[in-house]
Amino acid sequence: MIRYILLETRIAVRPGVWIVPGLLVVLRLSGLIQPEGWLAPLEIVYPVAYPVLAHSLLEHEKRWRTLEVLVTAPRCLASVLLVRFLVMALPLLVAVAAAARPEHWVLVLAPGIVLGAVALLVSLLWEEEIGLAVALAWWSVSFAVSMTGFRVLDHAVASRFLLILLRSSLTPEAILLRKWAQLGVGILLLASCVLAADRYPCTHLRR
Repeated sequence: MIRYILLETRIAVRPGVWIVPGLLVVLRLSGLIQPEGWLAPLEIVYPVAYPVLAHSLLEHEKRWRTLEVLVTAPRCLASVLLVRFLVMALPLLVAVAAAARPEHWVLVLAPGIVLGAVALLVSLLWEEEIGLAVALAWWSVSFAVSMTGFRVLDHAVASRFLLILLRSSLTPEAILLRKWAQLGVGILLLASCVLAADRYPCTHLRR
């Protein structure tokens, strides 16, 4: 299993993507960056990387004709896509670990994971562009509200659907609870991606 994961990492992750995470690790260890100053920018910008990653993954698999290759391979399409999505996200996880404190990881990771899962699931059921558009639309609404709609940010129900909450007047515990819920939804959606890939064998990969 370890050998298989290492092989998928070699296939899916290009060496160049480690430059930024590696630089952040060096700067963090040298004390040149402080995690407190990175939390707000990370919460705003970082989640966008995950739907872009999901779109890039499916476009990559289309070019490589993965579906046709797996006809003669023992592994199913669903497991391959999920493993490759997770290993492609590994540099992003390292970047968060370097730029934020452990108690803040879920604040940054949860929006990214749920957006990536939404993009991947919608892409599997329809088209890659639709999945990317849906995820980016959710992020755009959250960003716009965080800049202007303070009442919505503080709303007990509406705030649960927003991805950017640091400017709200909610208590840290309430914000953390919403982020954990988003992380849970993201994990459930990733599990749904496995079912979607098995039931709908990514006909768009054949195009």
